[in-house]
Amino acid sequence: MTLANSGRPILRRLELLLRLCLFLYAALVWCPIRFCSMGFSWDNTWVFAANFAAANGLVNGRDVFWTTGPLGYLVFPQAIGDNLRHGLQFQLALWAALIAALFDVFLLARFALGGTVIFAICLGLSSPLYWFNSVGLENLLLASALLLITVYRWRGGRVRYLAALAMIGVIPLIKLSGGFIAVAALAGFAVDRALAIGRKATGDILLSIAVPGAVAAAIVAVMAPSMDVYAYVKVSLELVKGYGGAMSYIGPSFELIACLGVAALGAAVLAWEWWMDSAAARFHLLILGAPVLISIKHGFVRQDNHIVNFFCMAALAFGLICLKPVPSRGQDLLGATVVVALGVLWHFTVIPASGGAFGFKAMATGLQSFAYSALAAGGVDALHRRLAAEARTYTGQAGIEAELKAIVGDAEVASLSIAYNWVPWDGLRLKLYPVVQRYAAYTPYLDDLNAKWVSSKGPRFLIFDGLTIDSRSILAETPATWLEVYRWYDSRLVGKRNLLLERRLGPRFTALESLGGRRQAPMAGMLAVPAMTEPVFLAMHCSFSTVGALGSMALRVPEVRMAVHQGQASIRSRIVPQSLTNPMIANAAPATLAELAALFAPGGGSGSIARPVENLSFDGPGLAYYQPACGIEFFRAVGKPVNATSH
Repeated sequence: MTLANSGRPILRRLELLLRLCLFLYAALVWCPIRFCSMGFSWDNTWVFAANFAAANGLVNGRDVFWTTGPLGYLVFPQAIGDNLRHGLQFQLALWAALIAALFDVFLLARFALGGTVIFAICLGLSSPLYWFNSVGLENLLLASALLLITVYRWRGGRVRYLAALAMIGVIPLIKLSGGFIAVAALAGFAVDRALAIGRKATGDILLSIAVPGAVAAAIVAVMAPSMDVYAYVKVSLELVKGYGGAMSYIGPSFELIACLGVAALGAAVLAWEWWMDSAAARFHLLILGAPVLISIKHGFVRQDNHIVNFFCMAALAFGLICLKPVPSRGQDLLGATVVVALGVLWHFTVIPASGGAFGFKAMATGLQSFAYSALAAGGVDALHRRLAAEARTYTGQAGIEAELKAIVGDAEVASLSIAYNWVPWDGLRLKLYPVVQRYAAYTPYLDDLNAKWVSSKGPRFLIFDGLTIDSRSILAETPATWLEVYRWYDSRLVGKRNLLLERRLGPRFTALESLGGRRQAPMAGMLAVPAMTEPVFLAMHCSFSTVGALGSMALRVPEVRMAVHQGQASIRSRIVPQSLTNPMIANAAPATLAELAALFAPGGGSGSIARPVENLSFDGPGLAYYQPACGIEFFRAVGKPVNATSH
């Protein structure tokens, strides 16, 4: 036996040990065990709303709507009802499936060691994607499905493919937009399969259609049998449609430069792979192209912490490209170079967006997963008590004022505020409106959903803290909803932090009467508001220009601002022009709770506007994305009011 031969068993054992370590590391990074405590933020509020709805028998997709689906609360469970127990059970089952997929990759499929190491590093670089914005687990399922499809492409095994398809069937019930990305990747795989093996791909293509749909249908039948699938899809599409204009936020230009750099790096890697193995390059382009391109829009519409969606998806894609049974010539060197380049870019982009170096390291090393798992290992009951105690502490800081609470008593109440997750913890009987965060009803369809609920199902009391996101106008943010609030509610009491509104026995008015009909007005000019001391309502019909239509589809539409002029004073705020097809109160600009309370004072009508707005004007970088002129129409309220409130 030669010295070289005698050393081979040792090298094989060392390789096996390394693969085992990589597997354990990846299993920890991909650990889905997590839960949510209370905190004052709008993101925490929609997390709470999903949990509150699930615990109170409300169906996501019928009674309430958000970007998450009927399984959403299982990926961010809170100490409400039995949600923690159900969520952790779901997450454990998911972890078992993820561990099986990773065990297959690192220890069974026998991919080249260099590519496997690079893939593990890329998992760490992509880790913020799996924790993003309280959800993240839909990205874990997507990553696992892409991984299983990749292994199937190289090693075969129908079980791997079926597992990937089952995961894709679960994703849209957590988050429909994630389902769209998964379906786009699956369609790419079907095209590649057809090009590679022709008619033999028929079975795989038919399975790609049947299995995800069957899995999704089975879950809905068991967990949400009364779900309105059409409404869920319709609302989700509306949320996606309006997001680019309503939630756009422009961040540092170097992040866009870094995005272009990563895109150029990806193009170079695919070009190199095409030269070495065109079939492999085609496969990677078809299954990864759509997820990466969609992640650019997701990451840069609202250019804050959302940017991790692109950069981390790109890291995952690089890792999957490097997974091969036999590495191409120079692949390991190229992969190492790419990893170093990504590490440098991550220092300036992903790390700041992930909460700094400490937060990123906690995710990338698996320490964050370990911490959550350790707390969960103490038992569901102990964890429930811990989170409930935190919620009570938070409620003590953010709760309703005592004088308002005394009036509300045990009556039902809804909150128009951005953050309202403290309401039931303060002993109030909360009701949820359909789009559970009012600011997100940023298309006329979504605004109308909430407005109709206010009109027909609104509770006795509403509370509002006067805050808006992105410096938006209070009354123009969701005009249809505020129109119905004005029609049906009077101000009852102004507290230090909140305004309490009480429902009337009858509407304040019965209809809107046009003041002069519709006409065209330039967006860039000054718009005179009819001089009246009663509320005047304005509806605007503004269309995208060609640039705006393309910008809305491709990336984002910058903000448009409205200035209201009262004598020498003016107040500027952000608006969403598309939402203003629903009439808004145009001659009042309440900036404080007291001013809003005066507008909603019992009686209202003539003389209720103390300082009427005289003119409106519009500006901002988004103005260039719209046609020069909009159709405008002013209205006034008509009909004899019923002044009594429902005491």
